[in-house]
Amino acid sequence: MEEEPRKQRELNLVLLGRPGAGKGTFGIKLAALLDVPHISTGDLIREEMKKVSSMSRRIAEVVSKGKLLGDEEVFELLHSRLQAGAARGDKGFILDGFPRTVNQAIVLDKIADVHVAVNFAQEREVLIQKCLGRRVCGECGRVFSMADVSVGDLRMPAIPPPIQCLDKMVTRKDDSEQSIQKRLQVYDEESKPVEDFYRKQGKLVNFDVRGGVSESWPKLLQALNLVEEQQRSSARTPPPAIPTVWC
Repeated sequence: MEEEPRKQRELNLVLLGRPGAGKGTFGIKLAALLDVPHISTGDLIREEMKKVSSMSRRIAEVVSKGKLLGDEEVFELLHSRLQAGAARGDKGFILDGFPRTVNQAIVLDKIADVHVAVNFAQEREVLIQKCLGRRVCGECGRVFSMADVSVGDLRMPAIPPPIQCLDKMVTRKDDSEQSIQKRLQVYDEESKPVEDFYRKQGKLVNFDVRGGVSESWPKLLQALNLVEEQQRSSARTPPPAIPTVWC
């Protein structure tokens, strides 16, 4: 008897947390597990910056100063992405890096029902080391870490690139120490209230990242009650390899 195809459910998640806490890494893995698109506003912004337009110039100026992009520009980029996804038949989403302000969260509530907001927490010194060690392959776009992080009892080994990427490593413009410190300050001042916004709605799940991806992933599944979903997914297909991205 053939197994009935799995009916996809709509699931809308937002991922919160300071820069470098692991939103991108875990967002990609959750998207693969739940079969919903992972939408990173950071990636949307960087893609727009590659274009030659008045908007790309405005974005580049703001990003270089370590500040948050204005709501109008963010909504324009996100709206375009969600429209394209709806046209493809996307069911649900995982938003990485949005909302970053309470005003953005309020507007998002008007256009989508957010089911869970996951807050990834990690110590400031760990985040600084991770971001300073982050490198991106200029060809394939994968992210690696040259930092062997050691803070207190926390250890996170470096994730070096494979040979084919080694001579193509670049550092993101916003990963300078000055920019990192500024981004952390801006997050604490402007984005942290978003945690309270979702906490009051009973949708916030706090998750302390206390190790690498392979160690933290099973704990995240437990925190989100997704262990059975992972078991069903593993039974259907071989488990995916741990991604190299974790910043």
